[in-house]
Amino acid sequence: MRAFIALLIIFLVAGGAYMFMGQSPTNQDDPGGLNPEGQENTTPVDTEDVGEANLADIGTTNERTTTKPDPVETGSTTITTKGEGQSGEIVGHVINGDGRPIEGAKITLTRFDSAAFFFQGPGEVDRSTDRTSKTNAQGKFAFKDVESFDMYTLIATHPGYAPVKLSPLDTTSGAVIEQKLVMTGGSRVYGAILDTQGNQVGGATVTLTPSAVGAGMQEDSPTKHETVSADDGTYEFPHCSEGPHVLSVSADGYGQVTIPNVSISGEADVERNVEMQAAQLLGGMVVDREGSPIKSAKVEAFSMTNRASRTQTQVMTNAEGEYMFEDVPGGSYTLRATAKGYKTATKPRINAGEMGVTIELTPLPTVSGRVFDDNGQPARNFSVNLRQPMRGSDLTMSVAKTRKRIKSNDGTYKITVPMAGNYIVEAQAGSFAPSLSNSFNIAEGQNLVGIDVNLKGGGTIKGRVIDTNGKPIAGAIIKTDNNDWTGGGFDMSLGEMFPGISTKKSAKSNADGEFILRGLHPTKYLVQISHAKFAKTAMRNVIVSEGVETNIKDARLETGSTVSGTVRGPNGAALSAATVNLHLETSTEFPLTYSVRTNKDGAYEIKTVRSGTYWISAQRPSTGGNNPFAGAADLQATRRRIQVSGDGAYQGQDFEIQD
Repeated sequence: MRAFIALLIIFLVAGGAYMFMGQSPTNQDDPGGLNPEGQENTTPVDTEDVGEANLADIGTTNERTTTKPDPVETGSTTITTKGEGQSGEIVGHVINGDGRPIEGAKITLTRFDSAAFFFQGPGEVDRSTDRTSKTNAQGKFAFKDVESFDMYTLIATHPGYAPVKLSPLDTTSGAVIEQKLVMTGGSRVYGAILDTQGNQVGGATVTLTPSAVGAGMQEDSPTKHETVSADDGTYEFPHCSEGPHVLSVSADGYGQVTIPNVSISGEADVERNVEMQAAQLLGGMVVDREGSPIKSAKVEAFSMTNRASRTQTQVMTNAEGEYMFEDVPGGSYTLRATAKGYKTATKPRINAGEMGVTIELTPLPTVSGRVFDDNGQPARNFSVNLRQPMRGSDLTMSVAKTRKRIKSNDGTYKITVPMAGNYIVEAQAGSFAPSLSNSFNIAEGQNLVGIDVNLKGGGTIKGRVIDTNGKPIAGAIIKTDNNDWTGGGFDMSLGEMFPGISTKKSAKSNADGEFILRGLHPTKYLVQISHAKFAKTAMRNVIVSEGVETNIKDARLETGSTVSGTVRGPNGAALSAATVNLHLETSTEFPLTYSVRTNKDGAYEIKTVRSGTYWISAQRPSTGGNNPFAGAADLQATRRRIQVSGDGAYQGQDFEIQD
């Protein structure tokens, strides 16, 4: 079933990318619900409900007990649990390839990463929640009071180095997470800007932007490079990171040019020369079905002139709904118009020079209703979002960019729906479990009313964490997740869109090893348990029912084993910053993976490894001069089995990586 679901999601992403890229921007900003004065007033949010993190409400006394913080080490990431509260900390340091600290590096903490680009689209990224910091003389940085979220990305940029990023980072346990980022010189991208007559084009704006494969450029990326061509038309970007990029050039009097396939690998120079054509005009109006002008609509022009370059530019309509492109060269274009509250529309085969091209937009459907608490009273402060049932499955999938936070005296909400289809409204409030409306079908342009949601208390998971001698373990972190969650890269890329309806919450065991998680939506759960001094474990198929207290009783944690060794290169020299992966071969509970990096002596150590049969492998450090496929070859060439049992010390797990 899981394989089918994965294939179905891939199909939805590939076949429905146009829908998400073109239409979903209208959903996030659509006003809905009523404020106390009766006016529409909502604020869209993107939150994860982590509930009672670090609580220890046990039995009938309802006392909350906290334990002394304990360090938790997972691979090369050190996590120290905090006390009460939902926020965490992310700290770390930035060094160069020689291990020296880098001062003045800009560090960006963001929820947006290239994996999410498939579900968001170009120009639609809200970076208002991004946080930035700079490294001090020791190369250190810190982000305190980080809001709970399980897919943060750290991005480091510096004028003298190529950008680097690290993800995902999970702060849902209210933790201090320590990270190390290594920056290298990267590659040089350079070239010349010329017109069709061979004349040099000075003063052209040149941008180099990372791209997500199959989706396009990330226009708002912190790793975006921008410069202006010199008088002789030359340009240069000296420190560029590996991966696919988009090169875009614009200049007064010339048509905009985009080169979508600039591949950067290693430290080798990359040359890209650009030829520009004289610009022509292209314009018209954007109107609704009644012919009324639509203000602030975005109109994009796309032209595939050849396999190497294209034009990709955009403008906004004025108060009269008019738009005008002044930077398109001769050729045929597809125009695409988007506006808040309307379905995206396209006009293919429009030639440069045409004026009076009218694009008509159709209003998107909306769904509205009320949210009630368990006493039948209107909820006043809650959030709502859409979920979509998956065909052939009892699972549902969150619809991107439809989550909204509502404040209302009478529990009223309103959501713009990205397209016609079958949906469910999910509501969350206070200590209630995420609750669902009945499923409904909505047609194009329909304003569906009366879809109410009755909040429910949900179920509870409680239990006790003990060691192999039966003694209670205080300070263990217990987290709930979707029952099919594996923690793999594909699951991470789906984020909130992962199919399922589980409630993500975390708690901390008290001095007696006891914990409790309330307000869980009824379904099957994966329950993960971790602690600094013990091997992580998990339980699948934990059934939660409405109003029922599920007791998982005594969950035992092993002390765990230590696996250590060295990684050396072809000449026998120690490989610093090489990666060693330890992956549990088979498990019905959780396919656990450990990943660490070697120190300056090529040594590594993986602690608190649970019993089981593992695949262990090593990979050379990812630096600019490496063959981009060498890492994958290393993993295959060095892969071998290792049996781990009890609390042993498995020393001498050494690797020699060959060219």
